[in-house]
Amino acid sequence: MLDEAEFSVKSTFNVTTERNAFQDIGSFEELDCISQFLTAPYPGNGKDLYCNSTWDGVSCWPTTASGSTANVPCFEEFNGVKYDTATNASRQCLENGTWSPWSNYRECKPLTLPEDDEFYQVLWDMKEAATIYYVGYGISLVALSLALFVFFFTSKT
Repeated sequence: MLDEAEFSVKSTFNVTTERNAFQDIGSFEELDCISQFLTAPYPGNGKDLYCNSTWDGVSCWPTTASGSTANVPCFEEFNGVKYDTATNASRQCLENGTWSPWSNYRECKPLTLPEDDEFYQVLWDMKEAATIYYVGYGISLVALSLALFVFFFTSKT
């Protein structure tokens, strides 16, 4: 959990509300998103509807005019997989000033590594080692079974 001393907010809320807000923050990215919203000037003349900056668990969506689409660069890494940041994710700000419940990350494609990359070479070597391991132990088990079979049948006569 984040400590209240790490982030100060000028707010009209009471201390209990601020503490509850800090308990709900799950990551530094979300905290950064909230701090951008709190420090950036609100766009427009105050009469137009906007969707507030929000964190959807993956990306920070900026304050966006109602009826338009917000675009943010795709994340660099998600669940240990690297992604192409040259493409964008999008999210629709509805006419009533609320965000669409769905963020479109379909354009965010994982990076493919070249076949001659060292990572693939290590994986191939591990695959070969595992194959040799299982084949070797399989042959050894068959030879041992055959030896025991010969031993037991020749010792009875």
